[in-house]
Amino acid sequence: MRSEILAISIVVLIVAAIGAVSVAGMENHQGASSSASTTTTSSTFSASHGITNASSVSPTVGIRLGLVVNSSSLQVGQKLNVAISISNTRPVVNEIKTASDWQLQGVPVALWPPCYFGIPAQVVVLQGDYGLQQLKAIADVPFNYVCMESVSVDHAIFQPMSDQVNLTGIYDVTGANQTLGPFQLEKNFTTSGYWNLQGLAGELNIPVIGDGANPNVPPNSTSFSPGVYTVGVADEWGQDVLLHFTVTQNGEAGTSLLIHVLNDTTRQPVAGVRVVAGPASSMNDIVYTPGGPTVKECVHQVPSGSSVLANGTTVFLNGTVVTFPPCPLSTYATNSTGWVTISGATGAYYFFYVGNVTSSFNSFGIIQLVQGEATYVTARAPSGNYTVTN
Repeated sequence: MRSEILAISIVVLIVAAIGAVSVAGMENHQGASSSASTTTTSSTFSASHGITNASSVSPTVGIRLGLVVNSSSLQVGQKLNVAISISNTRPVVNEIKTASDWQLQGVPVALWPPCYFGIPAQVVVLQGDYGLQQLKAIADVPFNYVCMESVSVDHAIFQPMSDQVNLTGIYDVTGANQTLGPFQLEKNFTTSGYWNLQGLAGELNIPVIGDGANPNVPPNSTSFSPGVYTVGVADEWGQDVLLHFTVTQNGEAGTSLLIHVLNDTTRQPVAGVRVVAGPASSMNDIVYTPGGPTVKECVHQVPSGSSVLANGTTVFLNGTVVTFPPCPLSTYATNSTGWVTISGATGAYYFFYVGNVTSSFNSFGIIQLVQGEATYVTARAPSGNYTVTN
């Protein structure tokens, strides 16, 4: 489930704990849909982590590119199943010209026969956590192959609100006009690893998912190891969709917190941002200090004139020595793709604070962890809103 936690709800938590406070950078912006199946109205879509079903809709040509994976979290040895579809979003027959407008290039997907050029979809399964712009720069490897006989497709004719399509084109041997179909523009495949695009494009027999000889056989791959992976699919009409999934070792508890910091205007990752995070005792475990918001376990009141040592030991004026437990928070910095990954997160609740005390933005709150699973938080800078995706 994907739900938007707006800044105003964070303020309510703080008010309940410590009274009215001034919170910098916490503007109220409209959030994303609460549906796990997310649809955009533009030509591209990049889904947050934890989502298993995403699509992109082109209002210009009236088609939907869909991408579904069987899970957003796998263990080593498990396989990823990927389903790809293209369908008509209009309640009438929809005839569109083929376009060859590729936003990314990868392994061809034969949603219609592989020698009916060009094939309308391409897909990648890559090791790493990539955003859309990064993936476009990496997934730019052409997969070229030839057929003894082929058809050059010029139009796809979709049935109303359907993935059923007929094709028109030219038979390359005779130059005759052809009407072909119907075809269902849906394919799924299963892979046990990620792909090396350069290596696959250089193979003697170029892999084509769903070709007639080996239907739905995936390309050669390298077995999944623990980490984050990206699945990307594009169609020839300029649409692309991204999903991400994680792989963990067998037997791992798997409770982890992943925080992604994005620019609120461009939605691009922000690297090098300070993130403070750690276990919290409850959803109300926040106090606001001159150094910024924190959890109650990190704030202790001592008499004036006491000596506080670096290890937390405090010597009162009367000689009493008290050692307070260490603050449970740790400091991180977002990586080059805007992520902080906290493995082995403990407790039912977790506090996080994104941004520097003196910066123009900050985002903070407490979230409830899903035990044994990964919890994803997207913090938007500079507005301060954040999204929790389970």
